[in-house]
Amino acid sequence: ELPLEQKPAFVALKNSDNVPINSFWDNMQDFNGHKLKTAILLTKDADKHYFNPLDPIHIHLFNWIWPKIAQ
Repeated sequence: ELPLEQKPAFVALKNSDNVPINSFWDNMQDFNGHKLKTAILLTKDADKHYFNPLDPIHIHLFNWIWPKIAQ
């Protein structure tokens, strides 16, 4: 394990450094044909039971995973 001073948990990027990441997301959306909002809303289908908004574990897991993906 490295100390946080040597390997921080996250690094803030300038907007110009973020261009390759944004380009990747745009290409991924074009290739897959899905938008992030659509993918999230698909998890709420009642017949599939992927995400139950009344289950605290599902809510915590959602809040732990999706912000990292969306960033």
